[in-house]
Amino acid sequence: MEDFLGTWKMTSSEGFDRVMARLGVDFLTRKAGNAAKPVIKLSEVEDGGDPKTYCLKTISAFRSTEVRFRLQEPFLETTPDGRKVKTVISLEKDETNGRCILRQCQVGDKVTDIDRCLDDIDLMRSGGGGLKTPPFQPQLT
Repeated sequence: MEDFLGTWKMTSSEGFDRVMARLGVDFLTRKAGNAAKPVIKLSEVEDGGDPKTYCLKTISAFRSTEVRFRLQEPFLETTPDGRKVKTVISLEKDETNGRCILRQCQVGDKVTDIDRCLDDIDLMRSGGGGLKTPPFQPQLT
């Protein structure tokens, strides 16, 4: 998990509109989302808990969100586009190539899986169809 900690910046919004449209996000919110270049900050919360607690912040001019979670434990969140979802975040190993994947599954009106891999590609699949979303690159802080 430590390899995923840090600050990540979106480098392109290519394909993001199709993902949001599939999720039922309205036109104006999609326009704002496409213009935003969010920064994702993933950090460990020093609460002494076992299992560890993490904080995932998504920061943009459009809307910022913050969730605290423990791996494999469901929690409720409101996405930047306003959807209310039940989310589980897990750390998995891709059997085909051995990469570590931080998998975020959101269940609401539709199911969204967000896979973050250490090759700096952020993949999102919605409702069973595979759609790629923009890549995030490490940002020096």
